[in-house]
Amino acid sequence: MASCANGRGVPEPLTPKDKNSFAYPTMKDRVPIIICKVIDLLYRDRINLKLSKPDELKDVIGLMSKLRQEMMTNKPLCKIEDNGIDAHLWNEYLERLKAENNEESVRWYNTRWLSVECFVYRRLLEAMRKSADLGTFDFFGKQKCEAFYGSLKAICNLLIARDSWPLKDPSKVEGLIKISLWGNKCDLSISAGSSQSFHHDPMAQIDEFKSRLLVDDSKEVIDIIKLGEDMLIDIIMDNAGFEMLSDLCLADYLISSNFAKRIRFRVKNQPWFVSDTMPQDFDWVLNEMCSGATNDIQSEKSENSDITPILVKYGEKWKSYLEDGIWSIHPDPFWTYPHDYSLMKSDDKLLYQTLSEADLLIFKGDLNYRKLVGDLNWKPTDTFKESLQGFHPAPLVALRTLKADVVTGLSEGQAESAQSLDEKWLINGEWGVIQLCPVKIC
Repeated sequence: MASCANGRGVPEPLTPKDKNSFAYPTMKDRVPIIICKVIDLLYRDRINLKLSKPDELKDVIGLMSKLRQEMMTNKPLCKIEDNGIDAHLWNEYLERLKAENNEESVRWYNTRWLSVECFVYRRLLEAMRKSADLGTFDFFGKQKCEAFYGSLKAICNLLIARDSWPLKDPSKVEGLIKISLWGNKCDLSISAGSSQSFHHDPMAQIDEFKSRLLVDDSKEVIDIIKLGEDMLIDIIMDNAGFEMLSDLCLADYLISSNFAKRIRFRVKNQPWFVSDTMPQDFDWVLNEMCSGATNDIQSEKSENSDITPILVKYGEKWKSYLEDGIWSIHPDPFWTYPHDYSLMKSDDKLLYQTLSEADLLIFKGDLNYRKLVGDLNWKPTDTFKESLQGFHPAPLVALRTLKADVVTGLSEGQAESAQSLDEKWLINGEWGVIQLCPVKIC
């Protein structure tokens, strides 16, 4: 094993074979439920899908059912056999896993949790491609739309608050960073696809969750942001819905205050982990805002007439940012690979080089965090910088609520204290970190 600064070798990866880990119930229970919900959605909406060859849907659902059965019976992982331009990368990575496990086959429960969980979503996409009409269909789209409307009141509260703030106020940047952090609680993959939304003033929740913020490097992040007016900031996004809107509010304030000149949003290029943001989610949300959110998804929208102006104002403003190139959306394929980010420098040199142009990288959410630290069994007191394993194209900060049993950068005794207060502190999304690694490593 490679050596680390602490003198130990690189820790072993988290795997579902450990029945005491969160990886085990994730692969045994949560992920099969997600697959069942996709199957149910496709079956119930089969008429609305207007497929040119309706019989192909049987093949799609059959492959998804087969995937679920393979997982539940711990069969070997199969190669990706569709015509996707990334298929060879997945199959090459599968060979790496075989070599890593020193086995002829890799089974769902005997290897890296991060890798096999990613394979689930890639296999779902492979199944969808059995229908010519469904190859680009977002089978999680309806749930993301419902999540947006489920959080509409909180979104409008946030926009109204943002609209009243003076510009260039570091305290407001800090507040928006923390709202962006806690917005990550609204994750449909952790809830197996059930909607999780904010129901009251998100600003009030900053103080509400203060005691559960284990690492808070927000002031150090602000020190970087205050360095100049020509900053290029990349936000590597996570969930749609309220979290996405909290990210856009942060980006809006940074641009309006001249803390940043350009912001690049890094999103998924295909349906991923249920609620992850794709380019069409941007388009849909901004269009909904510009129309005053009048689309009939929830009955409570009939009460929205008083909040329409604020939605329209920011929807139009943000569309203009995109049209003028101040904001840009980048669906980089690497974010949906099974690779952790320490492999980016060798396996996607162009993306690594592009990220190195930024003055600050903001990584959102649990999956990005797991990929930053390799989903390895680090000790909580191992440093965040060490756990990045050399990945550091630019100063970076992770905004993450904990939904997997890995975390680094904590002080001595901090993990034990959290455990005494909440047995599920590592996995329930109720605890968070804002962790900065400021010095660029070349």
